[in-house]
Amino acid sequence: MPLYKAFIKIFLCRLPSIIAYFVIFAVIAFIMGSSGEKQSGFEATKLRVAVFDMDDTESSRALIKFISDNHKLVGGLNDREQTLQDNLYYGIIDYAITIDEGFEGKLNAGEFDGLITTCKSQGSYGATFLDSQLEQYFKLVSVRISSGDDAPQACIRANALSREHVKVKIAEASGGSTSKFGYFTQYLAYIFICVTIMGVTPCLMRLQAEDLRKRVICSPVPPASRTVQMTLGSFTIIGGIWLAFMLLAASAYGSEMFTRNGLLCILNSLCYIIMAAGITLVVSQFSVSDNVLSMISNVISLGMSFLCGVFVPQQYLGSGVLKAAHALPAYWYIRANDMLCGFSEKPFSMSLYITCTGVQLGFAAALFIAAGVISAKKKR
Repeated sequence: MPLYKAFIKIFLCRLPSIIAYFVIFAVIAFIMGSSGEKQSGFEATKLRVAVFDMDDTESSRALIKFISDNHKLVGGLNDREQTLQDNLYYGIIDYAITIDEGFEGKLNAGEFDGLITTCKSQGSYGATFLDSQLEQYFKLVSVRISSGDDAPQACIRANALSREHVKVKIAEASGGSTSKFGYFTQYLAYIFICVTIMGVTPCLMRLQAEDLRKRVICSPVPPASRTVQMTLGSFTIIGGIWLAFMLLAASAYGSEMFTRNGLLCILNSLCYIIMAAGITLVVSQFSVSDNVLSMISNVISLGMSFLCGVFVPQQYLGSGVLKAAHALPAYWYIRANDMLCGFSEKPFSMSLYITCTGVQLGFAAALFIAAGVISAKKKR
């Protein structure tokens, strides 16, 4: 198989640059997988709050109790505005509240304007969070006063209601788990396109260069054998790339890989890299420079990644974008991966999984045919 051997020799000559691409994209995959792991817990932020009580009534003390239950009180500060602004600037406090005189009397009268004066950093997420809590608290107080309670009773009951929490259990709709391996396979949709185009296409283009192509045509190797040998060489390299990424994943996420969902993710990635091989064959039919090849690789990989849900989850994409993404193979890869790894709200369906992998293989077949047609026209 002389052509196959020549293909491998060309690949080995480019091996240092291909290893560099492989290492870069492997690092990207691990970083994305580690940083993208889904957090299932939530802990409210506790702000440092200074409170000045100018009313000193049971209602005002109930408000202070509400604030201390949810945040950390900071005492010993002067209530002058300039001093508070300095403390906010230097991070000693995050929020300052002055309970104005007549606080309880206004509550009993049903007045809720001018109850407190606040001093806070503009644009602070923490300050906005406390604003929301105070607004909710005064709504509860208003409801209790409307029900016949006086201000002290309304504030105490509002405190009790604010401490009640609903227990929430997060269930995985798909039966999968939002694991690091799931995020690793998610970003392979971007990486496989880049690595296969930059690694395999230059080898194919070198064999199709004018001088080498004429020598191959003059050789006793039949055209069918030439096609088989070049295809076999392409799949040898692409299979090696896929295997290398799977071995890396096994070394880091072995316990997650060798489950039912993990094995289905592996099969899904295999179907996708076969499709990536089809793209590589089509691109290789055009003689372009390395700079143009890099641009083509980025346009295809980044375009499908943004449109199909690699970088932005599919559930956050608009309906128009999703409709357009149906015509791209990465959409079907990500849809299957989302079901398997718990990123989708829809339950796992084997029939849908088969559809997703089948569509990817269908794209691969269409690309192989397109590459053959282009090659035949070029020969004519």
